[in-house]
Amino acid sequence: MPKILIKEKELHLITNNREKTVKEENIIPVEKINGPVLLISAVNDKVWPSYESGLYLEKRLQEKGFEKPFKHIVYPTMSHAMLTDINWIYRLAFKTERQNKRQCAVERKQLGNELLNWVNVVWE
Repeated sequence: MPKILIKEKELHLITNNREKTVKEENIIPVEKINGPVLLISAVNDKVWPSYESGLYLEKRLQEKGFEKPFKHIVYPTMSHAMLTDINWIYRLAFKTERQNKRQCAVERKQLGNELLNWVNVVWE
């Protein structure tokens, strides 16, 4: 990790994580969840392919006829740190947080609103 951090100027593990073989027994059987499912991903996630994984899980729920509410929210700019608030350490760890501070803040506010809406409306 230190070599990657120095070379990429960020916590950039996606290259290591993208090429891994995913076995069926390692996939979370989301279709067996007995409740609403909220998927959150970031296109700019440099740690693991959250966007591609979210698309896969969303498709799996559709194909399996999942009957509970589900939603996949995608953030184009935010980093792997998909939190409603971050501190300086995340900006240090992820380029997109340094380069797109304002847009990431907007997406974090949207994330907070989405989470509250999901809890208050869908989980009600």
